[in-house]
Amino acid sequence: MDATRKSTLLILISLFICGTTLAATPQSVMWRATASRAIAISPDAQLMLTGIQVRQTSSGSLVRTFQFGYSSTSVNAVAFSPDGKLAAIGIQSTNQNLFVFRVADGVKLAGPIGAHSNGTTTVAFSPNGQFLASGGRDGTAKLWRVSDMALIRTFNGGVGYRPRVFAVVFSKDGSALGVGGQGGVLAFWVNTGQLARQLTTVSTISLALSPDGTMLASGSNAIDQYGQCTDCTIKLFRTTDCALIRTISGNNNGVTSLAFSPDRGELAAGAGDRTYSGSVRFFSVSTGQLLGTWLQDPNNGSSYVTSVAYAPFGRLFAYARADTQVIAAFDPF
Repeated sequence: MDATRKSTLLILISLFICGTTLAATPQSVMWRATASRAIAISPDAQLMLTGIQVRQTSSGSLVRTFQFGYSSTSVNAVAFSPDGKLAAIGIQSTNQNLFVFRVADGVKLAGPIGAHSNGTTTVAFSPNGQFLASGGRDGTAKLWRVSDMALIRTFNGGVGYRPRVFAVVFSKDGSALGVGGQGGVLAFWVNTGQLARQLTTVSTISLALSPDGTMLASGSNAIDQYGQCTDCTIKLFRTTDCALIRTISGNNNGVTSLAFSPDRGELAAGAGDRTYSGSVRFFSVSTGQLLGTWLQDPNNGSSYVTSVAYAPFGRLFAYARADTQVIAAFDPF
């Protein structure tokens, strides 16, 4: 038996013993489109933001395109407001990089706003819809009043270099803001802007809050000088006291995106993969066990997964890749 066949056989045996599901692509694809690297699903699960486009989740049909002088390839982050009426978009532009649109007719309500120097990387609405948080490569997170997009306060500000911010997420009651970036994971009080707690100092590029608000997941991206992962794990924290509950071995590359399923039973993690140029991995929240893996294209260096999203109810799951491929599927687990 040659070395290649022997290696393949050993991998298959290992996967069989561990009981995980390995698949090159999801077997339950609803539709796919060339659209964006950033996605979000509306609160009623009827619409999906794919960069500057709004699509029907059931078919992928294009509903409308937001017009503001940029293409979907410039979009870093998107978010629906809690009532589904507004869409926030953060783009990779030096200064003018934050926009808000009305979903119903595509009217631009705010922007371009100079939110962050060198790009807005993440956006999130507060649970009551009154505020919008953004983060960027300037190392800050900012709080905006949605009604007039006035800047309320800046988190993690200061003189000199600040570690880049890649993820923001509000607590369930909106009183705290989690900020993930090169400096780790920080929790700030929204009403004062004061630092409440540092959860980890490990470089972090993704955050997700469980539907019941009791758990925060972070995706690490600690790379050494040789380009190897020193910490590419998923960490689960209890939100009541910020205690670390569990660390899950995420992948052989940074965990770029995270999403909890609606029933909090599983956690999806999008990442790069050094063998398959991208993957989506599904884990049990209660045990950390790997439930299954959707591998991407080993012949495409841009197939790494950049965004993952569950619908708020039902089994709809979607993900986007760096090559702007968006795939909507039924969650098989």
